[in-house]
Order: sequence, then C-alpha cells, then structure tokens
Amino acid sequence: MKPYQDRKGKQMLFGCIEDFTGKADFTVFASLYEQYGHLIKPEEVLMLVAEGEVSGGMLKLLVRDVVPIKKVRNNLVKKIILKVDADDQVQMEKLGRVKKIFESYKGGTPVEFEVKAQSGGNIETITIFARSTPIDAAESTIEKLEEILGPDNVRISG
Repeated sequence: MKPYQDRKGKQMLFGCIEDFTGKADFTVFASLYEQYGHLIKPEEVLMLVAEGEVSGGMLKLLVRDVVPIKKVRNNLVKKIILKVDADDQVQMEKLGRVKKIFESYKGGTPVEFEVKAQSGGNIETITIFARSTPIDAAESTIEKLEEILGPDNVRISG
C-alpha cells in the first residue's frame, strides 16, 4: 500500500490485494480515504466494494466502499439456525439459557430452530421459526450461543 497526494493535496491510496486466485491493484480516492483510511492496514480483513476493469492484463479496482469484516456479518446474515435434539434432556435444559441470550441480545436477525426428534422408528426434523425473538447477529452473540449449544449446533445463513 502506498499513500499518495492527489492534485488538491488530499491523501489517497494505491495498493495491491492478493488471494489464491491472483492479484489486483486498487485505488481509494481521497473522499473515501478520509472516511476509512484508519481501517485500511496490511493484513487487516476488510470487504472492499469496488468497480473492476482489466487493463494490460491486470485487474484494477476502484474502491467505492470499505466495510470492516465484523459489519459484513451483521449486514449479510439473514438468519441464525439453532439445532436442538428434543430427545437429549441436557440440551433441552440449555434452552432456558438460550432464551436469556435472546432477551439480552435483541436485534434484527431472525432465528430458526431445527428440532430433531424420534418419532416411532424414524428421526424427524421440524423447523420452528422464532419470529418474535430476532437477535443481534454479532460475533459475541454467536459465540455465546455456541458455548451453550455447541459450535456444531449454531449456523448462520446469508
């Protein structure tokens, strides 16, 4: 990354990003750099919203927005899915603690329960929509749910 001054003397940024598919040069103009420059650091995980074009065989990106990865999750998560085994008494007892999380971390993300239960010789899964209890999809909320139900029983869907 290389800071640069534009013709008006304002700070802007040129840089290069790279992943397993290749490299791309990017440009952050002064107005955006003033807003988000403090977030743009080497090795920082961000989502760059950009317009791209290929010039001279190289991908060039004109950055239009910079979103911290924590905000990406909040903006893109459509629902949280909690798996519960109705035949596991220990897991059923944990639902009281889950309810407290719902009460403490209210937000805008809907929650679904995938309830697995033995019915005769079959195991069936029923989906229950908890429409009256949307919660905050922040990392801390997800971690608390994973602590209670286990990481394999908490999913996010976008």
